Amino acid sequence: MGGNDDYAQTKREEWLSETAAGKDTIDRAEAELTIDSNFKVCKDIPPARGLIGVVVNPDGSKEAAEVLSSTGYDILNRQALDAVAYNDFGQPTAPTQYEVSIDVTYNPQGCVNELPENQSPVGE
Repeated sequence: MGGNDDYAQTKREEWLSETAAGKDTIDRAEAELTIDSNFKVCKDIPPARGLIGVVVNPDGSKEAAEVLSSTGYDILNRQALDAVAYNDFGQPTAPTQYEVSIDVTYNPQGCVNELPENQSPVGE
């Protein structure tokens, strides 16, 4: 896992540098959001805590949203990006680099090892 941590740290530092470029002032802040995995099928590897970077402008608009540390699942990374996009960070006085920690709710109790082959995706 050390390699993944190194990659995430490098990606975070690059994002901080890139999103600060060309701005006279930029603040930094942290936030935390929780998403639910809603996994029905059991996972060998539970989702990890993720990290999303986003710049929030004084008008409340957001830009440069990026996964800085993966949850381990693309679908959860997309869900985390959506959660950040819809979250109200307010209107900071200066552009602000938010590092948003993503906690993933994963409850392996009640999950199944695999979905039945003949399960209809749409109720009949």
